[in-house]
Amino acid sequence: MVVKAYALLLWLIPHIDKMPRSRKFTLGDRLENVALELLLTLFEFRVSSFGF
Repeated sequence: MVVKAYALLLWLIPHIDKMPRSRKFTLGDRLENVALELLLTLFEFRVSSFGF
């Protein structure tokens, strides 16, 4: 699941970069933050569940 979230982030960032400037710094920042938070949460769950 962590790998898929990372792949989503890798796909999402170039698309955010292509957004118009007016959207990039509002919607784009929000999308990027949510995707990063998802990745971090999944990683923390994996580490806490499996101990590595």
